[in-house]
Amino acid sequence: MKIIFPDLESLNKIRSSSSYSGLIIANDVKLEYISARNIGFSCYDKRYGTTHSIIYYSYKKFPLSWSCDCKWASLKNSFCKHIYAVFYRLNKDPNFLPLIEKVKVNLREFI
Repeated sequence: MKIIFPDLESLNKIRSSSSYSGLIIANDVKLEYISARNIGFSCYDKRYGTTHSIIYYSYKKFPLSWSCDCKWASLKNSFCKHIYAVFYRLNKDPNFLPLIEKVKVNLREFI
């Protein structure tokens, strides 16, 4: 399975509070499951004491392939800090998902 996510360079160019907050909580991202078509992650937010589920759908195109169960992602229909945290963890930790093929894309092409 291929997992498509933005590269670190395009993440660093984004100047939003969600991106910065995602960088802060990136170490609290954990892998929950890998199925034939989906990958599930959980992200613990220390500030609010909540855990959110992030799902990657391998059969959808890039911006729509990521979803989170938080209010921000569902109301704004954009990437939240929990999804950004997964992006940062995938970029910075080479031992995170070592058997999955990682495909990095430029985020500016999709925004």
